Amino acid sequence: MSFRIEAKQIEERVVLHLHGQLVGPEAERILREQIVRAVADQGHVVVDASEMTVFDPACLAVIQAGLGEWLTLQGGGAYLELMLRRQ
Repeated sequence: MSFRIEAKQIEERVVLHLHGQLVGPEAERILREQIVRAVADQGHVVVDASEMTVFDPACLAVIQAGLGEWLTLQGGGAYLELMLRRQ
C-alpha cells in the first residue's frame, strides 16, 4: 500500500494533506508523528483527507483522537465522516 503525507504551513496553521492508502502500522505511526509534530509547532492541525483513498481503523483512530480539540478534518466525504462517528 502506498501513501504520502504532505505538511504545508498555510498562514498560522499546519495542513497535512493525506494521499493514497493509509493502511498498516507504518501508516499509523507516520500519521501520528506528523500530527503530533504539527500540533507541537502550531497548537492545531488541519488534516485534508480529500486525496485519501483507503484507510484502516488504526489510522481512523489517530484522526478521531484529536477531532475538535486540536485537529480539524476537511475533505474525505460523507463515508469518512460516518466511519469516524462509528469509532
